[in-house]
Amino acid sequence: MNMSLHSPQINPDRGNTVSRRSALGITGGSLAAFMLGAVPVKAATHDPIPGWFAEWQANRAAWTASEPESPEENRLWVDAEVIERRIMSTKPTSRDGLAAQLEFALESGLCGGEMGGVWLGMDKAMFEGMIHTLRGGLV
Repeated sequence: MNMSLHSPQINPDRGNTVSRRSALGITGGSLAAFMLGAVPVKAATHDPIPGWFAEWQANRAAWTASEPESPEENRLWVDAEVIERRIMSTKPTSRDGLAAQLEFALESGLCGGEMGGVWLGMDKAMFEGMIHTLRGGLV
């Protein structure tokens, strides 16, 4: 960042003081850098949550289609639990990751379903509103 665009100028004719105009000229980038703490922007990282959510959906479809009480159904159930723990315990690093976690909460029944359904379904409506906003519905 080039911070030397506006530096205060001392005017010897005014008794070696900095003019207000000159001092105000430094506030643009300098003040912004100060207010932001000059913290470097963290490089974007890959958010694994959307991929895990897609994997969980595919696993759920396979589990639903599997033979009840079969070894395949048991394996899919265990696999789903591993994926669910990843989705729920990982902090999202993107809007898509956060939206995937919210969608997971709805689809898995954590809210708005048999385990949820708080206050006449308002939890489901709240989650759907958050997903809509994250997916670009904010005006």
